[in-house]
Order: sequence, then structure tokens, then C-alpha cells
Amino acid sequence: MFTKPFRPLAAAAALAFLTGCGATVDIKSVASKDYRPEIKSLFILAQGVEKTQDLLNFTAVHVDSILVNEGFRSEVYVVDPLSLENGQDYKERIKRFKPDATLIISFKEGSTVNGGLARAVFDGLLVDSTLDHKIWRANMTMNISGSPSSMWKEYGRLLGNEMLRKMDEDGVIHLKRKIMPPEPPASRNPGSYQ
Repeated sequence: MFTKPFRPLAAAAALAFLTGCGATVDIKSVASKDYRPEIKSLFILAQGVEKTQDLLNFTAVHVDSILVNEGFRSEVYVVDPLSLENGQDYKERIKRFKPDATLIISFKEGSTVNGGLARAVFDGLLVDSTLDHKIWRANMTMNISGSPSSMWKEYGRLLGNEMLRKMDEDGVIHLKRKIMPPEPPASRNPGSYQ
């Protein structure tokens, strides 16, 4: 049986199992009506703070993998929160890649509960190759119930999927295969294994 020091861990594990860990993403976006370049290559720049670094990394890499599977040429750069690089350094990276457009994903604000991220707001900005024309902008709010670091990869996939789905829906990129919205969380009935 459990010794005393392990009882709190067992209780926490049981609570996490019963209440579930999950996330939802709400995206509000606007697309340029008069400027729609054909996008076949995309530079993905993600920047945040230490607490969101893993989530941003998983999101950017997931978006990149979907785009590559869709026939896009893409490159990812996740800015280290302690980086001394500036906007000119990023422009040089983008210029060397020569994309049709650049997607900038930035962490804006968040809140924590018991040291874990409970809510995070990201800004998504799609600009043309000159970085002068805004093509698409989104405010993406992720609400998280339970935020163990083991879930960052799944949360990153969710944020990436929802962002690409919204960009496709808004007509700023064109995906061959549609990304389906996430299914609502299954209701947890006592005695079920949902």
C-alpha cells in the first residue's frame, strides 16, 4: 500500500484523472479584403516568455509539419526569451528564406493557477514578404484546465490546428485537406472510461 508521503501524489493523480486536463482555443480574426497574395512558402516566427516557450515551440513545429505535408515550403524560428536579437536580425533571417509571407505568433498575456498556465493569449499576424502588408491578424485565447508540462505537445497541436483551420476558413492560405474542429470534451459519467 502507499506510504504517507505518496498519498498526496495519489490523490492529485486521481483528481487529474477525474477532472481531466484539457484546453480550448477561441480565435477572433480579420483578413485583408483587398490583398491576397498566393502563399506557397511561409516563415514562422514564434516569440514568447519562458513559461510559454515549450507551447510556442510545439505549436510552430506542428504548423510547419502540416504546411510541409500540404506542399508548402516553410521554416520555423522560435525566439529564445533571453535572446539579444532584435527586429533587424529577424528580418535578415526572413529575407534569407525568401518566403511569400511570414506568420508571427506572439504571446501577449496569460494567467496562472497553482504555478501552471491557466489562460494564454496569443497574437497571430500574417504579413507579406516585404513585411509591409498585413494579410491576416488573430487574437487567440487558449483556456487550459490542468497544465502539466506533459500536455504541452497536445496543447501546441490544438493551437496550431485551430490557427491553420481559421486561416484556411478566412481564405488566406489554402489547405488541400481540411482541419476539423476539435470534438467537444466527452462528458465524464461515473463508472465510464471516457
